[in-house]
Amino acid sequence: MILMIFIGCANSPPSYKEIEIKYKPANERERELIDSFAHYWHLRIKGDMKRAFSYELPYQKYVDGWTGYEEKVKPLNKNLKIELKDINFTSSNVGIVTKIVKIKNRRLLQKDRWIYIDDRWYHKYHQNILPFYDEK
Repeated sequence: MILMIFIGCANSPPSYKEIEIKYKPANERERELIDSFAHYWHLRIKGDMKRAFSYELPYQKYVDGWTGYEEKVKPLNKNLKIELKDINFTSSNVGIVTKIVKIKNRRLLQKDRWIYIDDRWYHKYHQNILPFYDEK
């Protein structure tokens, strides 16, 4: 009986007071994306930028490093609420998450790109292409 309770909890989406999930996952990979999305934005709102940095795409972490990330990506307003509205998969490894950012009376529709690499979802925090390299 106790085992069933724990199994049921493992399948429910994460719960953070500032994150509202309006999307029902169809499979395990979608549930993992929702978990990553919710935890990432919870960390950003909380101001835990070091842990949020771990969710960023590896190549972006390599190109910008912690210092570059810290300059570009700031903690969010503590009164912010985020609603995960929808997920659109452009391929099996790319999920575009539609979110509504709410603060006071304002609502802003935004999209996040998430990439699945080596059994983990990563957030793409800017849309730049990889930098050019010197062949020398």
